[in-house]
Parts: sequence; structure tokens; C-alpha cells
Amino acid sequence: MYQQDRKAQTILRIIGELQKRGFASRSALATALSLYTSTVSIRMKELLDWGIIREVGRGESGSSGGRKATLVELDPGYGSFGGIYLAHDRVTASLFTPGLQESDRRTLSLAGMGEADVLAELAEVARWLGSASSTIPLRGIGFAASSVVSGGGRVGSSSHFPWNLGEVPGLLADQAHCSLICSDNDANAAALADASLLDSERPNLLHLLVYGNVPTIGSGIFLDGRLYRGSEGGAGELDEGLWPLEGDIALQVLRLGRLLGRFLDVDAIFISGVLDEEAKRRLERSGDAEAPKGSVRFVDDPCWVEKGAALMALHEHIEIITGVKHEG
Repeated sequence: MYQQDRKAQTILRIIGELQKRGFASRSALATALSLYTSTVSIRMKELLDWGIIREVGRGESGSSGGRKATLVELDPGYGSFGGIYLAHDRVTASLFTPGLQESDRRTLSLAGMGEADVLAELAEVARWLGSASSTIPLRGIGFAASSVVSGGGRVGSSSHFPWNLGEVPGLLADQAHCSLICSDNDANAAALADASLLDSERPNLLHLLVYGNVPTIGSGIFLDGRLYRGSEGGAGELDEGLWPLEGDIALQVLRLGRLLGRFLDVDAIFISGVLDEEAKRRLERSGDAEAPKGSVRFVDDPCWVEKGAALMALHEHIEIITGVKHEG
């Protein structure tokens, strides 16, 4: 199992580097990932055989001339990965290519709805994901909720999330006709998307997600390259009793980031969520000066959580085809 796990991790690192670069040669990937070229070649042959990557021509010759290196990229025709984000007021579903390019998106309002109506809207976006990817396979769906998501994908209510929905993955699988469904808290999904930006095999990072309807911050933490989970298996949330969000929101978020960042010794702090334009400008101006080390980054991508959710599904898909996990 150790060998299978190392194989899956190497393949995921190659995929992650191609997601950043778009295309690259074997030698360029080996250099970027500090791997032997022979190791990269073996794993890339498997990726080519599976259809996850494709050759796209040859690059420039080196300074000494010689044969041009073959370039590869992630093949968008391999399949789609869906990301669903259930927030306190809406549900959004996005389709992504293996390169994490968003190809389609749908958002439904949940204002004033009860639990039965919310489940019906989740079923609707799942059906949409299944039909929108009809021309190429839907390989998996990642589901993230703005609340605690426990084992089996059970979604419970919280101070800023009014619905107790029970286990959601089965509903999504049935409606989308997709057997691979992953689920997690929204801050954890965002932290996974953050990790894809860092040039580190074992990133340490903190993601703070500011909710707009109540003074609460969701926190996703990566330590030594893995999501850190609390006693219930989900991301921690710092409620108003622990850290009041009063007055200058940007200042409070930065103070919290500095406190946790120093305690956890993270390489980067990512901040997203509901902040007004002035708060965003203050966060951007603060930058590295406010970080314990590394950097502070404000994430302004409207589909960041959905992207992280889709990335969860892609990671689990790779673990299944490499034998680390069994489907279902």
C-alpha cells in the first residue's frame, strides 16, 4: 500500500504542476518537482495510457541543439469534475476540466427555503452536472458545505447555516449518475485549492473564510501537506464568542491570521469571503508585512470553493485508479 500511495502522490504532483503550467516536457517536470526524469517518464506513460494527459508537440531545442522535447498537457476530453458549494443562501455547481478550467456554472438561490426545498435544489444541480457533461464522462463530484460536514457526508446546522440535511452524497450520486462523490467543509475545500498554488510537496497554510450573514470565520488548515481535521473530522470554525468580529473587519481578520499563522508556522495565509472593497484593499496593502512568514493572499476567485471541491474529487479519482482506494 505504501508503494501505491507514493505512486498516487507522484502522479498528483505531476498533475498539479501541469495545472499550473498548462504544458511541459518530462525533463521540465522532473526539475520542477525534484524527481528523477525516469520516475516522471514512468508515471507519465501511465497518465498517457489512461488518457489523462496528451502529447501536444515539441518544445524549443536546448542551447546545444539536439532533439526537441515532447510536450504534454492535461486532456480536457478525459472527463469533467464537478464542484458543488452549498452556502447559507445559495447553491452553486461548476464543471471543471482536469486542468481546473471552469467550463460551465449554475447558481440557485436558497433564500427563505426549508430543508426539503434545499435538498430539491441540490438534486437539481446534481442532475444538471450529470447532463451538462453528457459529451464526456463525469469522473467525480466534490461537495462542500458552509457548515460542519461529518463522516458519510452528513451536513448539520450551525450558527450561520440553518439546515440539518443529513447525508447528502447519496442524493448527489443518484441524481448525477456519478459513483464518486467527495464531501467536506467549505474552508477545507478552499484550503485544498490554496495548496495547489504553492510550490511545495508538503505545504503548510491557513485559509480564513469570512461569512457575511454572521460574525464567524471558517478555517481550513494544511499542515505537512495534509488537511488538518478536528475531532469531528471537519474544519474548525472560530465563532463570535472566541474571536468577535467587531469594528474593522479587515484588521480583525489580519490579527487572527497572524496569531494562528505564527502558532502553526504556516508558509502562507489565504483570506476569502464576504468583505467590502475597502476591507479587500486593506488586506492587499498589508501583504507580507502582516504575515508571520511567507505571504498573505486575498482570494478573489468567485468559484474558489467549487474548484477546491472538484480538486477533492480529482484526487480521490487518482487514488482509485492507482489502487490506493476502492470506489464506492
